[in-house]
Amino acid sequence: MNLKYFDNTILLFGLGMFLFGALHLRNFKFENNFGDRGNPLAIVRKSNNTVKKKSAMNLGWADTWESEALFSDDQVFTFENSSADLEFLNGANIEVSEKTLFKIQMDKGVLNLDLAEGIIFARISKKSGPLLINIKNRQFKLESTSATVQLKRTENISEVVVVEGKATISNQESSIEARENQKLELTSSRLLSETPLLEVEEEVVIESEEEVITEFGDWDKYTGGVKIELRKPDQQVDFNWDGKSEDKFVFELSYMPNFEKNLITKKVSGANTKISFPKTGTFYWRAKKVDSNGNIVFQKPVKVIIKPTPPPEKPILEKEMRLKIKEKSSSIYEKMFELLVASSFAGDRYVEIPMPENEDAKSYLIEIYSDSDGKNLVVKGTTSESTWKWENPKAGVGHIRVSVVDFWDRQSPFSDLTKIVIEEIQIKKIEKVSLLSPYHGFKTVGDKVTFKWKSNVEGDYFLEISKDISFKNILVRRLIRTNSTTIESRDLPEKFYWRVKQGKGTSYKRRVQVIRGIQPKKKIVKKRIKKKKFRKKYKKLGVSFKPTMTDYTTTLSGSQVSVDGTALNGFEINYMKGRDDENGFYVPFYQVEFSRTAGEVFNTLKFHNQALSFSYGDLFHYLPFQTRLNVGANEVTTYTVSSTSVVEDSGLYFHGGVGALYPFRFLTQDFEFSLDIGFGTDTLFEIGLVSRKKLSKNLQSIIGLKLSSHEFETENGDAEISETSVLLGLEKLF
Repeated sequence: MNLKYFDNTILLFGLGMFLFGALHLRNFKFENNFGDRGNPLAIVRKSNNTVKKKSAMNLGWADTWESEALFSDDQVFTFENSSADLEFLNGANIEVSEKTLFKIQMDKGVLNLDLAEGIIFARISKKSGPLLINIKNRQFKLESTSATVQLKRTENISEVVVVEGKATISNQESSIEARENQKLELTSSRLLSETPLLEVEEEVVIESEEEVITEFGDWDKYTGGVKIELRKPDQQVDFNWDGKSEDKFVFELSYMPNFEKNLITKKVSGANTKISFPKTGTFYWRAKKVDSNGNIVFQKPVKVIIKPTPPPEKPILEKEMRLKIKEKSSSIYEKMFELLVASSFAGDRYVEIPMPENEDAKSYLIEIYSDSDGKNLVVKGTTSESTWKWENPKAGVGHIRVSVVDFWDRQSPFSDLTKIVIEEIQIKKIEKVSLLSPYHGFKTVGDKVTFKWKSNVEGDYFLEISKDISFKNILVRRLIRTNSTTIESRDLPEKFYWRVKQGKGTSYKRRVQVIRGIQPKKKIVKKRIKKKKFRKKYKKLGVSFKPTMTDYTTTLSGSQVSVDGTALNGFEINYMKGRDDENGFYVPFYQVEFSRTAGEVFNTLKFHNQALSFSYGDLFHYLPFQTRLNVGANEVTTYTVSSTSVVEDSGLYFHGGVGALYPFRFLTQDFEFSLDIGFGTDTLFEIGLVSRKKLSKNLQSIIGLKLSSHEFETENGDAEISETSVLLGLEKLF
């Protein structure tokens, strides 16, 4: 191949791309109204905290918003301390708990929920029709005239609990009608009916004494017993009975008074033990003793009713809260990281708001409003700690209310709104004395030396003069009430240091003064800058696979829409021409780079991001790194989302700026660190780290990482794209 002809071709291709981008796709736009996805199946009525939605074949997960339509094969995921309410068009309603993932479908006109994990409360009726559930690749049908059911799926449990009413649960093998408080375990082949979770009990009486008998007689389950209220599930309960510490017992816990089916059978040394109840309800327990002759001695069984403590009451807050804004302290590593990452990612200011004391609190819900009527919500959050950290607050007056969630996930009413005053950080003014003259290294042959300084606060000063820089032996110390003073030269040593102090802990500076003797002028020799010697010219062409993690954010009228995900179908082509210097560092004269990433979002809309850039260097050959000028064009797609449609914008944006490339060697490997900044219709910030390894004389591998950010304005609002890319490729040397 004629390399000179190839170079000219690359340059013409780059210029052609600029002209083509300026004339094409500038105002390209079209709208998709989901017509090819069928009719919507549900509407998001409520979305609390972080709830994500993912359409089929979508690039990534996107935030949900109220009144958003959901279609067949859409997936929904709720993060920790998050929830959502969905209303289906057939009349069914579901409440989605935290950390729940499911997919909605329509199977032959019947609503189908594919529950992967988590908890869903579904309200079904004769009007809504049956509800299909997919569990472990098996399908179950729920039918009822009016019922509320809880669907639960974990790694080890798949079950349905009828919370209210009656419901029929069936599959191809069997059908069971479950009443209120009935639990049904769902397996891949059958339905297993269990005892109801709760039973209606009469008022119980705590038995005063427990009699040890040798044989078990008839038992009346409605007499005797004890009621225990638990603060949280799996709370341990102490059991004690008559016996000695050296005796051996067998402790038994059962649903039934005749102990036909035991939940717990435990060997115990001594007359006490601790257990955790698997759930609430009515249980029976006893202790069996086996004596040395093999005789079994039973203790009289005792009925135990396990119930949760009463739900939390409305919390009471202080009449007024006054809190000061604090600043986070950063380590040296965090400060170095903040130089490369936008400061908006770090919450440097915060306020710690104390929560009302409640030993039954699992977590707290917090809401802060700007008005005393509770109409304008400013921020809301959750915490399981005794304080809640409000990130980046603004100083001013607001109103706060708090709700308590206990360990049984029952929520109390919100407290009354109380006034909260956020006070700004009081920055202490630093007192500092700045010395003006004589300056450091000053020489004079005059009879007098005038000392001058300045300070940002008023007060008295102390002028100190010493022969040593540590000021161990102070020769002169004077109280001065102005910002200057004059001292006779004969009262000063030939060489000295001076400083001014003001108040306790006031900072100061030191200076050197030589006042006797005229020093001969030194001949100034102009130092020549040694220029780099360049050697062999190089040309190289690289092609890299470029998987990219992309985050799109579009802001319109104060609302933000984000789409993020990973695009695997990306590539980058890079051509460089230059020569190396005497140290072996590669110094390109110019570089042409083209990259493209593409994918699909919102089920049917196409997404792509392609960029062409041209850079020239090296401007300053004597520096240890390369400096260069760069220009580029970037064609991107962004989206404006409403409740009924998605509008795609495609535009071409330009930038120009400067960059730097620093080659270095770490251990036995060569690396290049790059930094580029551009301004124009596209504001660019990009950093990269690339490593190259020789595979043969004219072939080398590329492994690298790039972080880039683009900001630009579209017709529908401001847009920002952040990309994290991995480079895996090969380079050919000519």
